[in-house]
Amino acid sequence: MSEASDGHAEPELHTATSATAHTPPTSKRSRRLRFRVGYRSAPRGYLNLDTALDQLGWKLSGEAWEQALLIPHFPLQRETRNRRFCHYDFARKHPHRLISTPVIPRTLSRRRVLRRADRMYRRVRARLKHAIEADQVEVRLLTPDGQLLGLPERGALAVQMRRVFYTGTYRLRLKGARVNCRVLIDKDGFQAWINTDGRPPPSGDRQARSQSSTPEQRFIRLLPIIAAAATQGGFRVKSEALKELLRDVGRRVAIEGKLTKAGINRLWGREELQGIKQKPGCPSTENENKFTAAKPEIIEKLAQEYCRRYPLAKRLKPQEPDSRPSPDASTAVKSE
Repeated sequence: MSEASDGHAEPELHTATSATAHTPPTSKRSRRLRFRVGYRSAPRGYLNLDTALDQLGWKLSGEAWEQALLIPHFPLQRETRNRRFCHYDFARKHPHRLISTPVIPRTLSRRRVLRRADRMYRRVRARLKHAIEADQVEVRLLTPDGQLLGLPERGALAVQMRRVFYTGTYRLRLKGARVNCRVLIDKDGFQAWINTDGRPPPSGDRQARSQSSTPEQRFIRLLPIIAAAATQGGFRVKSEALKELLRDVGRRVAIEGKLTKAGINRLWGREELQGIKQKPGCPSTENENKFTAAKPEIIEKLAQEYCRRYPLAKRLKPQEPDSRPSPDASTAVKSE
């Protein structure tokens, strides 16, 4: 593991005051945060994670953020265990392996500058991470072959925190192989959130959301789970299979409202499912067997995620019949 000597002269960082924390200077910016690992422009409708962090950092800290961008290898992290500053990159021979390289400050004043920059970046990343986990900002993973997937599980950002917030990537296992996925942020949702100064959601917002949204709007947030399961399991999904999954979720969770046939068709046309659709007229016994084997786990994940996002939803007991209309529904179906 190589050591990076820190011989560059650094400007002194000044912490943004409460008066300017949410109102950055209006001067034209000359620098932007860019992760060093394979930068590419984001697809339409999305932002790269470093772009979102840069906008939030500028919003919260103003000129202090601009000064921090002058630091070579920024963002750095002061590791808690050994109290050294490091930047992160991928090994040349093993592109999926994350390595840390120490950055050694030569003077005490330089160490203070790096420490303040580390604290500022930690606040920015924590604010965005909280917004993602509170469902204020949507995240997608872009696979090397162009598929858009959701996070595989709750707490996924914490598990790969260094990889995500210091390289903008997430390691995922697809079809038995490890791949680095780019982390993307939904542009419209992020802009709407940051315009509220990046504040946490008011109490009760998540509970009210389950009453104010339609079943179709709520099921949209579950589609990345289906896409991720299909990609990892190596199978394709038919429109009838989507109906089955949504109907079975309705047997596990008491869903307010009714999902119409037109709503299911709109869900089927969403971009989240474009990479996993089975072409008409191409039946495959192997594909059906893979889907059947994965179906119980997918339904359970969908039900858990629905209850997590909408706390007012009641989880139905296995022996309890669901008296509400099923999502596609024509008639109510008793749970098994």
